[in-house]
Amino acid sequence: MPNVLDPGGIEGPWIPPIEGSLAGPAIDYGNPTPLLGQANAGGGQAAAAPVDWLAYLTDFGFPADVVAQIVAIFARTSDPATAALLAQRYVRSTPWFATAFPGFQDAVNKGFIRDERDYMARRNQFNQVYRQYAGRDMTLAEYAQYIGEGIGADVLGKRFEGAAYASTYGNEWQYLLGAFGDTGRASSEELKAAGEQQAGLSSPLGLKLQQRLAQAQQRIQAVFSGNLALGQLKLPDANRRPDIAA
Repeated sequence: MPNVLDPGGIEGPWIPPIEGSLAGPAIDYGNPTPLLGQANAGGGQAAAAPVDWLAYLTDFGFPADVVAQIVAIFARTSDPATAALLAQRYVRSTPWFATAFPGFQDAVNKGFIRDERDYMARRNQFNQVYRQYAGRDMTLAEYAQYIGEGIGADVLGKRFEGAAYASTYGNEWQYLLGAFGDTGRASSEELKAAGEQQAGLSSPLGLKLQQRLAQAQQRIQAVFSGNLALGQLKLPDANRRPDIAA
């Protein structure tokens, strides 16, 4: 029976990819390992204690009925590789898997992730971004949305940075657009796009807002050219950055 627990240092509940990287060192259940402290037959160093893999499966979150089905699959399938593949397919089809790994199959089908290891690795990367910007871990529902989009942790970080730009400078942008723009104040979606544009996430809407702000800024500079009032206005500045930690 393959080693079905190979978390590789990844945080969170773990469903190993039973094919390929899932298959670790083979475990020979027909020849149990001697208990720790017992000498080998040849009188050499004592072998390690046998591993209770069923207990490990339970500890890592597998429900009892799922564990029982996995055991049954390996019991009735002589080829370990075939048994591992069947077990993987079964686990991924369970309601428990859908709850523990929301968005998994959709992301696999779209080619955004490869397997459970990839799913958990990306989740850890996203959690680091959330801890930095939001001071909390990401919810599973939030993660399912992100992997469904196919974005990476770098894009998520820029979204947070863009939100900080919009929060910090949004009122100044609104004043500038309302007083000197052609089409008036921006919508919340437009402000969001403008912040992300400033953070390095370009989009058609973000580019449009950037152009509107630039035109409004040119007008206000022309109106107040040579006037001390210009020095009293806080205009959007691409070199200013928001206080992310605030």
